[in-house]
Order: sequence, then structure tokens, then C-alpha cells
Amino acid sequence: MTNEELMKVEGALGIRLPRDLRRLYLDYTFNATSWAGELAMPDDPETLIRLNRADTLLKSLNVANPPGYLCIGTDGGEISYYASLVGDATEVFAADLESGKFELKWASLEEWVADLRATDEEIARDAVEMARRKWWQFWPR
Repeated sequence: MTNEELMKVEGALGIRLPRDLRRLYLDYTFNATSWAGELAMPDDPETLIRLNRADTLLKSLNVANPPGYLCIGTDGGEISYYASLVGDATEVFAADLESGKFELKWASLEEWVADLRATDEEIARDAVEMARRKWWQFWPR
């Protein structure tokens, strides 16, 4: 995202992004068609605004909003990812709709990004492996 797009997000949601989260969006490196780029941390201001305006998950899990969290993406299913908006290092939490848990999963954005990259790499390896198989070879031996 550009600085102008980040300012649009901040204005629409009435928040101030932490410096490290702002830098991550400005230096964004995930492919838009990857799992990370499409779901876990989309690089689109409208998507970010929509995720947070429509978000009722934290309320349903009885998570106190202050100090403040920003929904930064989902796993495409029942888990949503939230960045803390206070503190020196942005922590990333996972809210699980099925279990009702809201837990700190990554103590820093660096850990979060490393995990996103690892997941994207695993998905890419799996796609290559599946492409090598014949149509009837679904399960590996």
C-alpha cells in the first residue's frame, strides 16, 4: 500500500497504525495471488477497512477492544488475525471462531512474516507435487 492508502485506512477506522506495521505495508512483498497476499494479510485498503468495519468476532469472544486491535486478515476459514495497535513491537493474535480463543501467536511482525513466508512456500511445494501426479493419484504413497 502507499502512504496515502494507509492514511485512508487510518481515517476510515479512526486508528493510528504502529510504525512497524506501517513499514510492513509500505514494503509489502507478498504476491497478491499467494495465501498470505490474498487472505492472511491482504495489501488492499478497501479489504482492510471492510474486514474491520464488519468485524464482530472480537465482540463475540468478549475481547476488550482497548488497547486496540486491527484485523489484518484471515486463514480463509474460522481464524482471523489481529495486530495490536499499542506498544513498541506489534504483536499478532489469532481469534478462533470455533474454539472461542483469542491468543497471542506471534510476538513480533518479524515472526508473523516469517510464518507467512513459510506457509506460502509450503503451499507452493504442495502445488508442484500435486501437479506431478496423474489425475487418479490423489493420495501419496
